[in-house]
Amino acid sequence: MVDRRIACDLWGGVVLECWNNMAPALAIIRSVKGTDVWQNFEYLASICQDWLDAHPNGAYPRGAIRLPTTIPPADVIAQAMPVELVTGAQAELLQWSSPHGHSANVNFTIEGML
Repeated sequence: MVDRRIACDLWGGVVLECWNNMAPALAIIRSVKGTDVWQNFEYLASICQDWLDAHPNGAYPRGAIRLPTTIPPADVIAQAMPVELVTGAQAELLQWSSPHGHSANVNFTIEGML
């Protein structure tokens, strides 16, 4: 058994992304086989949705010190990215999403990559 709070905190975003991606296909399957298909996964997704709604900023304790972060230079980011994302690109817009549904856009310029 896994504690509900831990499961929702660690995997809630992934569970909901999977649920949302498979929902259209599941609707078709359920129209033929009934609503019991994948009901356990649906229940897990609903628990995760409730938890994420109740914790929109994640589970980081209020008042706890946050560690500093810095965006690395563009060349370091470019080295870590798959080549297909930067081929022929002069500028990229990266979309980052956390498991809690937060997102940020990072703009940087890539020069002389290839």
